[in-house]
Amino acid sequence: MEDLLSGKELVTEIDEQIVFEQIHQNENAIWSLLLASGYLKVKKVEYRGKQLELQYHLCITNLENRYVF
Repeated sequence: MEDLLSGKELVTEIDEQIVFEQIHQNENAIWSLLLASGYLKVKKVEYRGKQLELQYHLCITNLENRYVF
């Protein structure tokens, strides 16, 4: 969260099928939830590793949302 607030990107995997109850079970779930709710946006998507897993570069959408955090 500190990186996002300082204007840096967060690189993580996103689960598009996330449900609220999974937040306690999956540490990346909060980023999926914030992305789906519009507080974060995707700047870039890339494939990484041998499995070619999707990695999302996330940032805060705008100045108003930065103030929320």
